Amino acid sequence: MLTEFDDYLCHQTLDAIEHPYTPDRRFYARYFITFYDHAGEVLGITAIANYPNTGVQDGYAVLVHGGQQRNLRVSRLLDHDPHVLAVGPVRVEVLEPLRRFRIICDPNDLGFSWDVECTTVSAPWERRRRFSARTGGRLSDVSLHWNQGYRCSGSVTIDGERRAITPDRWSGVRDRSWGIGRFWEGEHSYGSNAAYGNFSGLRPAFQPNDRGPYGLGGDPVGGKFGHHNSWVVFPERYLAVSFRPHIQTLGGALVPPWDSREEPAMILGIERKRPVFDERGRIVSCDVVYTDEHGTPHEMTIRPLTYAWEAGCGYADMGTGYEMGKPLARHVGIPHVEGESRSLDDLGRFARDQKVQGAASSTIAFHVAEYRWGDVVGYGSLEADPNELAAYPYALYTPQTVVTVEH
Repeated sequence: MLTEFDDYLCHQTLDAIEHPYTPDRRFYARYFITFYDHAGEVLGITAIANYPNTGVQDGYAVLVHGGQQRNLRVSRLLDHDPHVLAVGPVRVEVLEPLRRFRIICDPNDLGFSWDVECTTVSAPWERRRRFSARTGGRLSDVSLHWNQGYRCSGSVTIDGERRAITPDRWSGVRDRSWGIGRFWEGEHSYGSNAAYGNFSGLRPAFQPNDRGPYGLGGDPVGGKFGHHNSWVVFPERYLAVSFRPHIQTLGGALVPPWDSREEPAMILGIERKRPVFDERGRIVSCDVVYTDEHGTPHEMTIRPLTYAWEAGCGYADMGTGYEMGKPLARHVGIPHVEGESRSLDDLGRFARDQKVQGAASSTIAFHVAEYRWGDVVGYGSLEADPNELAAYPYALYTPQTVVTVEH
């Protein structure tokens, strides 16, 4: 069926825009958007995604404040309207492509709402294509991403208290992706063992006495610190670094601001130094040296400020049957809405329990961190998945003492 987008000269196949090039049910296109204050008091995450082959648009709005994480997950049936970026109370508006956009979460039963306009600081950074090994002859993760940093303005309301959002104290980073992802696909769901791929039955051995970045027990990386996403907004630069050993090689750059004649400096090396953990095993700080294509090292001291568990966004089944891309709404025009508020510690323990389901991304924590680069200070993400580091021990920074066991 034709949609409004078919009036534009942007077709890539012989089908109408509504129909992707592949019938794979996991095909998706998604916005992942964050905003946060530089003191680490408030973190908001929102997303909207289309799954044209399951006829679903879904998303979430997550707020972290005062040690609590409030998760609002939403889903609706597509009605030949993939261009409508709205699911229940969650909306995204593109104001000026690549330059400005707006995210809205209307008041809801969890006691928060926001209206935030985001102005990007630089051109987006297009990441290298992700591709993981085939599982049973099928692709398990092949996708394209670009990410971008921005400054924010607007407001967020928490339990009736309105907070102004100003660009001098609030930043954010976003990831825009599309492809064949590890999401709901009937019998081979995102939370199944297929999420790990087929590596001769090797599975991580969880070692309860190890200390790791999250300090909640059962961390398999032996107290070592490795991360795979750093997206940081500096006053005159945007740092984009992404690395997942089994599906993506190191890629990144220091990107100059919009309209600058300076070329981005490619990041070709990462060295992690002097990680500091607290008594619970949580990361307190870490020095990281990013080496660019000219051989110039850029040493930064990273200090996490707050974090959110991405399991609460729907990256693992919370026991409600919610999985990204799964048809949940019963009727067109009536969205499915669910959610809960839990302490960060309680949600972290739940996320770690999901390891028995093989839901690799259930233990991703999105940290907001301060990046101190000499006299320059930036704020951005620090994201890591210790399950992946243990499951693929050929990663250079994974300690040799990590053990794998047959499952």
